[in-house]
Amino acid sequence: MELAQCLLLLFTCVLLMSAEATDMHGNYTPHWAVQIRGGRDVADRLATKHGFMNMGLIANLENVYDFKLSDDVGDKREPMSEKTLALSQEPEVGFVEQQYYRKMVPKTRT
Repeated sequence: MELAQCLLLLFTCVLLMSAEATDMHGNYTPHWAVQIRGGRDVADRLATKHGFMNMGLIANLENVYDFKLSDDVGDKREPMSEKTLALSQEPEVGFVEQQYYRKMVPKTRT
């Protein structure tokens, strides 16, 4: 096998392995779950400050809001860590997590 073919094969293997690792969570969405101490007004202020829209409370979770990134970023394979970090440094924030599409794997019967 020629050197060029070996390098191409190696590159393809590395590419496939990195794609598989990224797919552990699937594609990330432009939504974040953010626990806010202080209520709706504080959530609205923080969302605006960081370039998000506050979409409101998430289901029955107390003080956990759905923040959507304002600009049209669509779905991404990689998380937007800088946004998560900036929100997590606010004193009113309990936790923050960017949401992702979960890759569904069918159960196998034994």
